[in-house]
Amino acid sequence: MKLCRFALPDSDLVRLGSVEDDFVLPFSPSETFGNLTKPLANHRVPIHGIRFLPPVEPSKIVCVGRNYLEHAAEFGNKLPDQPLLFLKAPSAVIGNGDTIELPPESQQVDHEGELGIVIGRKARNIGANDDPLSYVLGYTCVDDVTARDLQRKDVQFTRAKSFDTFCPVGPFIVTDLNPLDHETTCAHLRHGVPSSLPCKVYRRHHDSVRGRSNRYWNTRGRFQNETR
Repeated sequence: MKLCRFALPDSDLVRLGSVEDDFVLPFSPSETFGNLTKPLANHRVPIHGIRFLPPVEPSKIVCVGRNYLEHAAEFGNKLPDQPLLFLKAPSAVIGNGDTIELPPESQQVDHEGELGIVIGRKARNIGANDDPLSYVLGYTCVDDVTARDLQRKDVQFTRAKSFDTFCPVGPFIVTDLNPLDHETTCAHLRHGVPSSLPCKVYRRHHDSVRGRSNRYWNTRGRFQNETR
């Protein structure tokens, strides 16, 4: 199943839905991702007539750093003995196709395509005999945008990872996906034109880039600001 959050163009009412072919089947307004049953019968909304929103409203975004060899070697680091965890602020979340704004404080903004694991119910102190995947609602696309020069300067990651718009997500949550069976790619638009990866962007005053988070999997690119 492909789940989404959406609104009609002339409404601010946010609904949950299931995407099937070219239609969205809405759930009851009272339902949440934690208690979904079945979409409403005989109610189908054409995809072209709706506005997709970020599929999640996370209370926190927990990220794993240096979790594959190529990325660690790129910065001269060894793979950590234990998972290297950091957080991105939930306020950084934007939707698929929304604009990634380049902050004036940074001269080197990178993006990394990531697999997002959406937790569907509260999990704490999971036992050794429990199945951790039973807590997973599904998987989505995430773009981990980073002000790399500020990350090096600050040592810790909070500011560099959490500027507004630095976490494009979506557009869907896929519940029946085996991520090991898929390879995805990361692409961005520069003024509406697809950019190849790795790519270089020259920023002028008030410039921005648009983040397209349709498919992501360990694909790297760089928005490097230079003086022209």
